[in-house]
Amino acid sequence: MASQFPEIAAQWHPEKNGILTPQQVTPYANRKVWWKCKLGHSYQAMISARSMSGTGCPYCAGRKVLSGFNDLATLHPKIAKQWHTTLNGTLTPDSVTVGSHRKVW
Repeated sequence: MASQFPEIAAQWHPEKNGILTPQQVTPYANRKVWWKCKLGHSYQAMISARSMSGTGCPYCAGRKVLSGFNDLATLHPKIAKQWHTTLNGTLTPDSVTVGSHRKVW
């Protein structure tokens, strides 16, 4: 993978993959490994998804919530103040992304 997709190989997590390196895998491998985006977010994704589909950091893309980075409370605190604390159960403004399609109180 390292020779065919050097820009993706550069995001290979330097510690979390143990002794496995981008030089030891093919870009078509259906193996989940750790990646580290340019902002420093660590996440797991299949090698083939990164190289063939072009997927990137799920936090930067808003597909996964990261409290303090892309959550409603951080990005829109005025809206988050309107959050109903009891009717939403354990769900909080820092556990949903701004683009979430979830209906809340």
